[in-house]
Amino acid sequence: MKSTHGKSMKIPKTRINTEKSCTIVTFSGECGETLKKRIILKAKNERMRWLLVFEKTAPKSIDIAVTLAAKGARADIGFAWHGTKKMTSDIALTVSHEAPETESRVVFKAALEDASKASFRGLARVAKKAAGSRAHLSAKALMLSPHAIAFLKPDLEVATSEAVAGHGSSVGRPSDKELFYFASRGIPETHAKKMLCEAFLKDIVLQ
Repeated sequence: MKSTHGKSMKIPKTRINTEKSCTIVTFSGECGETLKKRIILKAKNERMRWLLVFEKTAPKSIDIAVTLAAKGARADIGFAWHGTKKMTSDIALTVSHEAPETESRVVFKAALEDASKASFRGLARVAKKAAGSRAHLSAKALMLSPHAIAFLKPDLEVATSEAVAGHGSSVGRPSDKELFYFASRGIPETHAKKMLCEAFLKDIVLQ
């Protein structure tokens, strides 16, 4: 499948597996200046997997709220954000666990080149009545330019002791050792950074 901008990426096709399970893929070209979504999983054991792929362009404002309102509901959300030139996004995501034994997994990854800027604020909220729930929230940025900016703030609000929740974030640059490895094999730095970017985002688009 190709994105709206023609760049080939290995992305699973959008499909509906069963009445209680769906996979959704959203590309840059399908969004305008803003992206705002409110999703409620109301059926028992309902599953949703949502992959958002942004490259070359992206909404300046993204506001997503997902509520797990039925026992056993699960949401897996992955962001692959490849920033170039002056591409900028302010992203807010909230996943609310409102029923027992619900599960969420959010992974945000941004590879930033040129003067691109990504701001990600994620919140996993587990209500007192959501005993037995599991929530995971991860945010990572790969800085490929000294002019790029990343702001990552994953957070948790857990109102019950009968839940498992975790979050983490990291921001890093290609190491001199990595770049030397490519240079020693005759690979220019610009191409090396492109390869590192693809490897960094690969586990999101293929998970």
